[in-house]
Amino acid sequence: MPIFRMPYIRNSLTPTERFTIDPSDVPANLETAYDGILKVIEKNDGAWKGWKLGGSNHATQAAFNVSEIYFGPLHETEIMQGSGAAPGLDLCQLQGEVEISLRIAPDGVGYDAWCVSLEMPASALENLPAAGVSALVADRCGAGALLLGPVHDGPLPDLRDARFALCKGDERLSEAGLDALIGKPDAILADFLDLARGLGFSPAPGDWVATGGITACCAFSEGDDVSILMNDELVFEFQASRVPR
Repeated sequence: MPIFRMPYIRNSLTPTERFTIDPSDVPANLETAYDGILKVIEKNDGAWKGWKLGGSNHATQAAFNVSEIYFGPLHETEIMQGSGAAPGLDLCQLQGEVEISLRIAPDGVGYDAWCVSLEMPASALENLPAAGVSALVADRCGAGALLLGPVHDGPLPDLRDARFALCKGDERLSEAGLDALIGKPDAILADFLDLARGLGFSPAPGDWVATGGITACCAFSEGDDVSILMNDELVFEFQASRVPR
């Protein structure tokens, strides 16, 4: 009698080791990957307070050969203010990209606050993007940590000409504008809400949604001083550290 192996679905919060996923362990399609992640969420309902999006910038669309967004949930312990020593989690990777994060409004439709943030992916899978987008979704889109900058109530200002920079010490690692995204952050949020709810997920008022990388995703080392700038003005800074806060 044949033995059937279950496809890989990440069920740990913080992977500390990485591995190469075998093609036979990759979910057959996105529906299977999302279904597995939904079951993980349902086992710990109420503890998921954010979402990270992929396929919402030109770089990830090209890397994973997709034309639509995809997403992964963030646990409440993975979302924090970007200050002091952070993220304070034993992530298998220390890296990050500047994003605009939006907080879902009380009506569950739009957003009621925004901030410049640093999304810090930490994937257990070494062979991405080659393993494909279904593998990435099964890995919770490589969820690591989301560092929030100062929160601003109300709608986004006009950021069409804004420039965002990610710095390590005095070195500017990456700089870019909103044209790195496939659309405006609020439009990306609306697309995500439609997609997620159609798949049975329940993004809730108060959840933070990281709308996609503006800068490149750049690596840090333990102890590095990292800063995020908007139009050459400091938004927030922290010391990269896995040591618990």
